Amino acid sequence: MSGDAMLNISPVVCALPTADWRLNVNTIVVEQAELLSALFAPSLSVENARQLIENRPFDGWSGVDKFMAESQMASVDSNTKQQAQQYLAVDSAYFEMDTQVVVGESRMRLRSLLFSQDRQEVTVVRRRFGGFSERVLNRSPE
Repeated sequence: MSGDAMLNISPVVCALPTADWRLNVNTIVVEQAELLSALFAPSLSVENARQLIENRPFDGWSGVDKFMAESQMASVDSNTKQQAQQYLAVDSAYFEMDTQVVVGESRMRLRSLLFSQDRQEVTVVRRRFGGFSERVLNRSPE
């Protein structure tokens, strides 16, 4: 894949070390509404997907069934809902930690992929120290 192609798809792509893919409806952002719409295509419009995300409860949905009961989902047929439901979640097991340390003129960035199934123990899946994608392109404070 070319660098340009990767830049184009990177806002909507997430690669995790698992074959069990789930879309967390409690963490998806409005800019990713197309993903949610595609999962329920052609029944859920991008606009309805945006509305779902924008009107998400403050603490998120307590279950996938609560998400599926939202009014914007009324236009989605039961077969599509049933097929898509297996790819939805309201919780995550993988988390990315992105840290930066600035000392004087020096800056170091560390990115880690963490896994926690039970919220008690955390396993570091991957760490990257200051590689190309970890470089800070501008020197302004973030």
